[in-house]
Parts: sequence; C-alpha cells; structure tokens
Amino acid sequence: MKKTIAICVLIAVAIGLGSFYWVKQQRECKEAEYNYQVIRKELLILSEEYNKGAEKVQYLKEYEETKNKIVKEH
Repeated sequence: MKKTIAICVLIAVAIGLGSFYWVKQQRECKEAEYNYQVIRKELLILSEEYNKGAEKVQYLKEYEETKNKIVKEH
C-alpha cells in the first residue's frame, strides 16, 4: 500500500513538473514570437524612412548637377 502511494505521488510530481516546464516553454515561445514581430515592424518602418531619405539624396544630387551645368554655362 505504501509503495502504491509513493508511486502515485511520484507520478503526480512528475506530471506537475512536466506541466510547469511545458507552460514555461509555451510562454517563452510566445514572448519570442511577439518580440520578433515588434522588431520586424520597427525595422520595416526604419527601412521605409531610409528609402525616403535615399530618394531625397538622389534628388539633391540631380539638382546639384543641374545647378553646376547652369553655372558653368553662364
């Protein structure tokens, strides 16, 4: 009888620890996915802003080249 109770207690403890570990892993996985999505969104915004800046720099280069041509002609 004592042996059966001890086995039941060990099984209950094993199930409890296993459940705790599984829940912890699930929480960590969800946190990692959330952090990934946040960083992905921020990098996308950064990329869009960088591309806008690059377009404006190209426009300024074209403006500078045109201005230099006009100045040389006069």
